[in-house]
Amino acid sequence: MAVLLFHAGFSWMSGGYLGVSVFFTLSGFLITRLLLDEHTSTGRIDLVRFADRRLRRLLPASLVCLTLIIIGAAIGWFDTVANLRRDIVAAALQVANWGQLTAGRSYADLFKTGTSPVTHYWSLAIEEQFYLVWPIAFAGVMFVLRRQPQRLFPVLGLLFVASALTPAVIASRWSADAVYFATPARLAELLAGALLAVAIQRRPEWLSRVPPSSAGSGRFRAAITVAVLALIVVAFVVTPA
Repeated sequence: MAVLLFHAGFSWMSGGYLGVSVFFTLSGFLITRLLLDEHTSTGRIDLVRFADRRLRRLLPASLVCLTLIIIGAAIGWFDTVANLRRDIVAAALQVANWGQLTAGRSYADLFKTGTSPVTHYWSLAIEEQFYLVWPIAFAGVMFVLRRQPQRLFPVLGLLFVASALTPAVIASRWSADAVYFATPARLAELLAGALLAVAIQRRPEWLSRVPPSSAGSGRFRAAITVAVLALIVVAFVVTPA
């Protein structure tokens, strides 16, 4: 909703683009939670099965959308869009973000006429790249730490810190647009969710003592939910465009 309101031009939603960051963090959390649950219950991670579930969940709708865009292009809907064929191929191969960067596209181009109808595929591409690499990396970390699983959180914490420094390096060596579109620049947002998933699964002892169904636990969760939602909305409204 924040992203839609931002692109619709509502001035009071100046930081609505942060909805993309929230989306990445939620994704990192959910995917890591799935990997943790599978490893806890089976002692391993079935990478082929994981990839199959992600592909079946995302690709059908993605390919239907691309097919309709190709049909629209054939009847002249997108005649003002340059390099549309290249954009469609990049979107189909899940590298739309890199395709836009190598084509010299800017984030500001999103607000111009003649914008590519597959521009929004950049975030899906980052998701798919994360889904490809993260399960393998996570399985490798779990294998290395099989005798010291308590070190998982510190290891992920170090990865998060390293990834949080990456955007500054990318900005200094490339451009602000690379910070927005490049996959490494978005890793901190994804890994923040992964860290949260690990923290919840291995929550501190004091929290484990609260029965999940107790009234106190319910009130605690409700208070956290309202507070965090309020902070997110404030960030959407006060952050400059």
